[in-house]
This record gives sequence, C-alpha cells and structure tokens, in this order.
Amino acid sequence: MILQKFLRIGKYEWARQRAYRANLVIWMIVIPLIFLVEYSVWTAVFSASGVDVVRGFTRTDLLVYYLLVHIVLLFTNTNVDKRISEQIKDGSLIKQVIKPMHFFWLTFAKHIWVRIFNLFILPSLVILGYLLIPEISVSPINFMLFLASVVLAMLLTFMYIFLFGLLAFWVKEIFGLAIMRNGISNFFSGALIPLAFFPAALQPIFYILPFQYMLFVPIQIFLGKYMLNQIWELLLIQLVWTLIFSVVCYFVWGRAKARFMGVGI
Repeated sequence: MILQKFLRIGKYEWARQRAYRANLVIWMIVIPLIFLVEYSVWTAVFSASGVDVVRGFTRTDLLVYYLLVHIVLLFTNTNVDKRISEQIKDGSLIKQVIKPMHFFWLTFAKHIWVRIFNLFILPSLVILGYLLIPEISVSPINFMLFLASVVLAMLLTFMYIFLFGLLAFWVKEIFGLAIMRNGISNFFSGALIPLAFFPAALQPIFYILPFQYMLFVPIQIFLGKYMLNQIWELLLIQLVWTLIFSVVCYFVWGRAKARFMGVGI
C-alpha cells in the first residue's frame, strides 16, 4: 500500500520533471561548469602560493571537497519551502491536506523523487572528478559512513527547510526569507568555504549549530579528517538534530494546519 502510494507520487513528479526538463538540462551543464571554475581557481591559488597544505587541506583535499559539495547538495538541497508557499497561494494545498497521506510524508516523498531524478546530474560530476582528480581515494569504511552521514544530512536539511516553508502559513511572502535561509545555511554548512578556514574562535559555534551536519561533516568523513570514534559521535549529533527538527516540525505543522483549516490563508 505504502509502496503503491510512493510509486504514484513518483509518476506525478516524473511528469512534473518532464514539464520542466529544461531546468534539469541547464543544471546538468551549470553545476559541472561551476566546479570547473572552482577547480581552476584553487589550482591557481596553490600554484601561486607555493604551499602544499592550507588549513589542513592539500590541493587534492580541497578539490575533492568542492566536488563533494555539489554531489551532496544534489541529495540534500531542496526548495520545499517555496513549493509550500506556492501551494498556499494557488489554493492547491487543501487537496494535499485532505489526502489520507500525512502532508509531511507526502512532501517528503516528493522530495525523495526529486533527489532520485537528480541522479541524472551525478554521472557528469563523477566523471569530471575522476578526470581532473585521478588521485581521489577513500577507505571502504569511510565511504560507508559518508553515505550514512549524507542520508542523515538529507533528512536534517529537509526538515529545516520544511520548517521554513511552514512560515508561509503566517507570512504572505517567504521569498526574502528563503533567500536569507539559503544564505545562512550555505555559509554555516561550509558550502561556500570549508569551515576549517575560519578562526578557531568560531569553531565551537559551528559545532553546536546544526548547519555543519548538513554538508561539512559528511564531506570531512569522506576525506578522512576524523577518527572513527569522532565519526560515531558526529553521526549521533546528526541524528539528535534530526529528531529535534522532526519534533518541532510536528508541532508547528499542527499549529499551521489548525490555522489553515480554521481561518484560511
């Protein structure tokens, strides 16, 4: 029963992706191009500086880091907050709310399908990475723990952005909030610059906030920057943050639904 619902949602999302297939094609071109720019910039920086290590990152580490930023974001990044806002505006949300499937799980299922469709972009990045960084290597245990961390990062990021989307029940326009949310998460997750590049005084702040567990931590696991006991601790923190956000989402959705069904938006 659950599988059948999931497959029906996938059929709907596939039709939606086909309608906007130009977007997918554009991203298949743009994302590798962005990585090529990053590759060129950091290769030039290391060549000009004459150093082999910057803040604990070798040239290879840094190039793999930025490659993995794009790969991990394929599975974690989402615009679910904007979709919720659009559904409220066009009135289609009522159809979602009255369906037997809980709105959170319905939205999450759609999110999973979009991540599956993003796999079309993955081969170009993997091929580009192995052509430009042939020295890429990772131990089997680190790779498996990296995958586990990416799954937790995907769950955590989804709930964080879903929670932002629920603000649309109280705020008429969340476009500006979405830009702010994206900027904050990109900065504090290490999507722009590795968090290790920042002063030591800021590292405890990064540690206690949830953002580094959305991107930086999984990549560092892949790069072998943590001891095994540290990895288990970080995975546990990821799980705790995921549970915290799930509880918050549950209560905020309850309030949002009551507002929507009671007075309308």
